[in-house]
Amino acid sequence: MKSVVLEQDRRAFPSSPIRIWSLYWIIAVIGVLFQLAYFYADDTLDRDSIFYIRGVEVWYRTGDFSQLKDSLISSRNTTAMKYYTAPFYLFVLKTLKCIFPKCGIELLGRWWGVLAGGTAICLSMLCARRLFRDDAAALLAGFLLAIHPRFAGIACRLLRDMTYLLLVISVLYLCLVAWQQRSALSAAAAGFLCFAGIFCRIEFLALMAMLAPLAIWDMVVSRRRGAVIWGTFAVFVMVGFVMWTWIMGIPWDFFSVYVRRFLA
Repeated sequence: MKSVVLEQDRRAFPSSPIRIWSLYWIIAVIGVLFQLAYFYADDTLDRDSIFYIRGVEVWYRTGDFSQLKDSLISSRNTTAMKYYTAPFYLFVLKTLKCIFPKCGIELLGRWWGVLAGGTAICLSMLCARRLFRDDAAALLAGFLLAIHPRFAGIACRLLRDMTYLLLVISVLYLCLVAWQQRSALSAAAAGFLCFAGIFCRIEFLALMAMLAPLAIWDMVVSRRRGAVIWGTFAVFVMVGFVMWTWIMGIPWDFFSVYVRRFLA
C-alpha cells in the first residue's frame, strides 16, 4: 500500500531533468550578481544600521545580553527598544563577528544579507515548485525575485529584513514538505525556526496565525497523520523557544519588555 502511495506521488510530482535544475542555479546566480551590483554601488548606512552596529559591538565586547539592554534602553529611545525586542539579527551579526573578528560589523552584515538573499531566491523557487508542481512557475517566481531592484537593494544593506524574509520562506518551505510528504523531521525543523523568526520581527506571528487554521484543517481531514505532523510542529515551537532563549543568553525579564511592546 505504501509503495502505491509513493508511486502516485512520484507521478504527480515528477523529478526534473538535470538541464532544468541548471536553470534554477543560473537564476540563483543572476540574483546574487544583481545583489552584488547593489553591494558595490551603494554603501550608505541607514539609521537602523547604526543601532545594529552599536548593539553588536556592546554584545560582542561584553558577551552579556543584559549589557545590550543597558546600552540601548537607557536612552529611552523607542527605536532602540525595537532592536532590543528583536535580538535574533543582532545574534547573527555577533556570531559572524566571533567567527571573523578582524572584519567590520558593517561588512559582515552586508555579506550576510547577500548570502541570505541568494538562499531566499532558491527556497522561493522550491516553494513555488511544490505549490504549483511545475518547473516553469518556479523558475518564473525565482527570476522575478532575482531581478527585483528593491529585493536586491535590501539584501546588500545592514538590515534585518533579509534575515526575516529568509526565515519566513524557510518555515513555509519546511511546512510544505511536512504537509506533502508527511515528514515529522521537516515539521520539527519548521517549528524550531519559528521563534528565531519571532525574535527577528514580531510580524512573524502573522505567519503562525496563518498556519494555525491550515494545520487544524489538515488534522481534521488527515486525523492521525495530521495530528502527528502538526503536533511535532507545536512541540518544536516550544523547544525552539527554550533553545533560542538559551543560545542567545536572553534573561527572563526580557519577555516582560517584549510583551509590553507587543501590547502597546
